[in-house]
This record gives sequence, structure tokens and C-alpha cells, in this order.
Amino acid sequence: MLKQIKMVIALGVLLLQTGCATHLTQQEVVSEFWTAIVAKDIAKAKTFATPGVMDDIFLSGEASVQKLDLMPLKVEKGQTCLPTRLTANENGQPRVIAFDTILKQVDDDWKIDIEKTTKSLRQASGNN
Repeated sequence: MLKQIKMVIALGVLLLQTGCATHLTQQEVVSEFWTAIVAKDIAKAKTFATPGVMDDIFLSGEASVQKLDLMPLKVEKGQTCLPTRLTANENGQPRVIAFDTILKQVDDDWKIDIEKTTKSLRQASGNN
């Protein structure tokens, strides 16, 4: 009897540990990523980005983000993206940049596709 109780407890603990692994939604990943970027927390932002891509990235203090707006998720041409609008203060003037934050799945988790998102951001800001 004691052996069966121990087995049930062990099984319960195992189920709790494996059941607690939560995957963030696409919106949560984008929100967490941009919140980390706005806070200039590159280490945290990297956890939401495609692996290895942000290793050489640093943030300059030239522009500060005043507002971040995330629009509803869309899927176009097999690509998952969240239209994003950043309002930044550049040289004392507000500047709105609208672009797409592109996502892709990596090992069952949603990650920011940094290369495609950077390309979208550069096109939107006129820095091709």
C-alpha cells in the first residue's frame, strides 16, 4: 500500500513539473520582446528572439520610445506577424514608425524573427 502511495505521489509531481511548461502566445512574445527593447534589456530581449541573431546587438541612447502599439495578429503568405507602431522621441520630436514584427516557431515556441523584423523596420523608417 505504501509503495502505491509513493508511486501516485511521484507521478503527481512529474505531471505537475511537465504541465507547468507554458508557451507564450505570439502577442505575448512580441509584447515581452518590445518591452525589453524599450527598457534596453538586451539579455531579456534575446530570450524572445531567434537564437544567435542578437549576439552582436547593442542599443544606443539616441532615441527613446514613448509609446508602443501592437495591432491584431495577421498571417500573410505563410508568415505570422504583428503590425507594430513605435512612437519615438528623436531630437525632441515625436516620430511614429509602423512596421511588422515577424514571428517564427523554434522548438514549439514563438520567437521574433530578428532578420525579417529588422528589414521591415528599416523599410518603414526609410533606412534600407
